[in-house]
Amino acid sequence: MIFYRPWRPVQALSFDLDDTLYHNDPVLFTAEANTLKYLQQFSACEHTDKAFWQNAKGQVLSHNPSLNKDMTLLRRASLEYGLEQCGYQGQELSAKVELAFHEFYRLRSDFKVSEEVQQTLGVLSQRMPLVAITNGNVNVDSIGLGGIFQHCFHASIKQPMKPHPIMFERCSAVLNIAPQQILHIGDNLIKDVYGALKVGFKSAWLAVDREMILTDEPQRVLPHIQLANLGELLDLFVDTD
Repeated sequence: MIFYRPWRPVQALSFDLDDTLYHNDPVLFTAEANTLKYLQQFSACEHTDKAFWQNAKGQVLSHNPSLNKDMTLLRRASLEYGLEQCGYQGQELSAKVELAFHEFYRLRSDFKVSEEVQQTLGVLSQRMPLVAITNGNVNVDSIGLGGIFQHCFHASIKQPMKPHPIMFERCSAVLNIAPQQILHIGDNLIKDVYGALKVGFKSAWLAVDREMILTDEPQRVLPHIQLANLGELLDLFVDTD
């Protein structure tokens, strides 16, 4: 644990999810690959490949760039565009979109965070409120974190992605705890650390998808704390009591 800024105790914790509590790239890679196999089972989509669906996503974003702020809406719109290009229309198109989206969403959340993460968060949740703030759309119940977070904020068109302040502000408001009394833990120095600092939260940097060398990061933002692992939060909030 490395302290970069003056530290005072807090009353609540907020967590990023992807690449903070688990490595997200392998999960998404598997989900994308298996969703493609699922789509290829539709008779009109047998010919489609990864490039076809990437192009569908690109076409959707070119017409509506704001969808890049909402991964759920972007996924639905990309599926609708691609399936329409395959020849589906009307009610059949709508039905196929729903089937494909729910299959991706199931696959995207078809894993469990480690026992260590579950246990650590479980202990912390007995000490103070925990909230999830994510730009993604993972289902926390499916990945083994059901009942851990008092609230879970997902980015959307109306609730823009971090580092936009709105999800941090809503976290503070729903807990009725001042921003300076909340520590946000996340892997991204801009989306998480800068986003949290900008609204007055304390910030902790924790990344599980890469070696944590601050000078190697493309951004230059100092968190309050750099964590070597999630368990160090127990040293900070539990073991020293």
